[in-house]
Amino acid sequence: MPDPTMPDPTMPDPTVPDPTVPGTTTADPLVLDGITVAHDAEPVVADVSLAVPSGGLVALTGPSGSGKSTLLAVAAGLVPHARSGDLWGRITHRGADVTLDPPWERAAWLGFLAQDPASSLCLTHVRDELALPLENAGLPREAIGPRVQEVADRLGVAHLLDRRTNQLSGGEQQRVALAATLIGDPEVVLLDEPLSMLDPDAAASVAGLLRRELGGDGPAAVIVEHRARELERAGLVPDAVVRLGTPAVGETDRSPGRPGEVVLDRELTGVRRDAEGPVVVDGVRVALRAGTVTALLGPNGSGKTTLLMALAGVLPGGEAAGEGVGMVFQRPENQFVATTVLGEASYGASVELARELLARVGLAGLEDRNPHTLSLGQQRRLSVVAMAAQDHPVLLLDEPTFGLDDAGVAAVESLIRSLRDEGRAILFATHDVELADRLADNRLVLPAPPPGEVRAPRERVPDSFLARCSPVLKLAVVFLASVGLLATTVFWPVLAVWLLATAAVPVLARVSLRRTLRFQVPIFWFALSTFLVNLFSRPGEALGGWGIFVATEPGLAFGLALAARTLAIGGLASVFVLSTDAVWFVNAAHSQARVPVRYAYALLAGYRLLELLPDEWRTIRAAHAVRSRGLGGGRVAWVRGFARSAFGLMVVALRRGQQLAEALEARGLGRTPRTIWRPVRWGWRDVVLGVGAVLLAAGVVLGGVLGSVS
Repeated sequence: MPDPTMPDPTMPDPTVPDPTVPGTTTADPLVLDGITVAHDAEPVVADVSLAVPSGGLVALTGPSGSGKSTLLAVAAGLVPHARSGDLWGRITHRGADVTLDPPWERAAWLGFLAQDPASSLCLTHVRDELALPLENAGLPREAIGPRVQEVADRLGVAHLLDRRTNQLSGGEQQRVALAATLIGDPEVVLLDEPLSMLDPDAAASVAGLLRRELGGDGPAAVIVEHRARELERAGLVPDAVVRLGTPAVGETDRSPGRPGEVVLDRELTGVRRDAEGPVVVDGVRVALRAGTVTALLGPNGSGKTTLLMALAGVLPGGEAAGEGVGMVFQRPENQFVATTVLGEASYGASVELARELLARVGLAGLEDRNPHTLSLGQQRRLSVVAMAAQDHPVLLLDEPTFGLDDAGVAAVESLIRSLRDEGRAILFATHDVELADRLADNRLVLPAPPPGEVRAPRERVPDSFLARCSPVLKLAVVFLASVGLLATTVFWPVLAVWLLATAAVPVLARVSLRRTLRFQVPIFWFALSTFLVNLFSRPGEALGGWGIFVATEPGLAFGLALAARTLAIGGLASVFVLSTDAVWFVNAAHSQARVPVRYAYALLAGYRLLELLPDEWRTIRAAHAVRSRGLGGGRVAWVRGFARSAFGLMVVALRRGQQLAEALEARGLGRTPRTIWRPVRWGWRDVVLGVGAVLLAAGVVLGGVLGSVS
């Protein structure tokens, strides 16, 4: 046996410096040595080395587009495993080479929090979100619940455990995402601008949380953050600062505007984000004068974005805005309409002016790049330029400096001042009080809504008989019943299936009939089109005609039968979708149907996208409507705009899908063995559902036989 008092010759000596990076030892939990990343032979990060000591804090700084987020993605294993790019260099953990390790293997010792907290949230409920890394780590089932509660109490998110993740404010999302990053006790955490989307109070709270959790006996950290003062105020002083790119300093002009006439005067009352949602803005008067800049301030959730959208006239059922109002939306990619930077900046404007504005904000030389390939900071500057190039006397900006470095902020400030001096009225929403002090002539402050007035969205899947049935069994019943329906064209038995399925949802799933029928609206339209196509296309005895369209007796019979079949299959689908929770479905697919976990969570990713895309579509259509305001064009322009919006939705869907996949891998999905915290087990409800399905199938078959005989 080896002598336990002697060092293991196969293990690196933690006291020996790593020869590749000066000043490091093999005990360091993370060392990057000579990291270079290139896209299409164009370097994004060039020969960067850094070492993160145990309990240490490293700050990563540099201008927008210098590769800070890319370097974090390399350290997390996302490049090149999840994102494209050529990678050179070496990454070590405690002296062991982990350069080729995928993200799910690094999750055993590393946590990663992306720039947008919403993109780091994988599941529908906060409690499941916190449990996911523990499940992936194979923690015993009985230990997961107490661990979730302990971390939630420590990080101040215990009151959110039963909330849906899409109901959280920006500050709440950041706290939950941070809790999910820290719950597995990583040795190193990578944080990409953890304060950038937060109001001052929330930023101070999260910064204080980081100070308590990081460094010392806690995990080491690499932080990208433009709001360095917030970190300093919280006592987060980095042990080392690594600068990428060449810093640039912009000049700040604090000259006031020269107020002109009032160009926008609105009283906003009872404003809702959507027709069935709560009132978000009420009793707020907005008066903007030409040649002035107004800052719109308020905590997360106070309604700043909703107010801007109301003024821009893009809320459903809201008052239409004139052609003179332009708006820059919070997410730049939602507003892109062209395939090149120059095309984007010159849409509805002159090419010469577009080139001039691009140069003023530091985007010269990128004219031929696709806007979707730019960094987030570059995209934001481009979106401001694109709207500024159009001649709107009123310009609304939603967080125009979010994600920008000091030079980028200075460039946007300078552009806004020049637009003000041209006589435009500008209203911008921001969390940056110092920016408001420097730039604004006036302020409009929205209060936080009282907690009692905030109505949480209704739970998507109420607790019910069907909700507690196995999702695998429900899916099997729906699938087999749908296949059976494809084999019959007898009208009445098939229509009875639709009636029974539609009636079952309110009774057995506790979902209102109104919501059930609203879910089936697309199915109704498809059924109607099926009926009309068959009515006028099948040969046979004529029943009547309208011009070139002749209805036939066989067409009527087949049209009714096929329309009923469409309704029946859609009704069965509504039973499954409206009674099935996404996480419950994934657990059932994995534990009962033995679907590999990565495929099961791929189903979840698709499920989450289906939830997100309707809101994304509405936002994209609104953003594109603002971009095209005043350009005219009639029906042809509408079709082109619709196609651009559809392409934009496809890009957003791909990006959201990639972000969700990256977040799942960063949480350790793919590690084995894995624990299922809330396994789905068979029960008496499944027996009742199975017997009921068999009886229903027998009734449909019998009805079909009798119908055929008659």
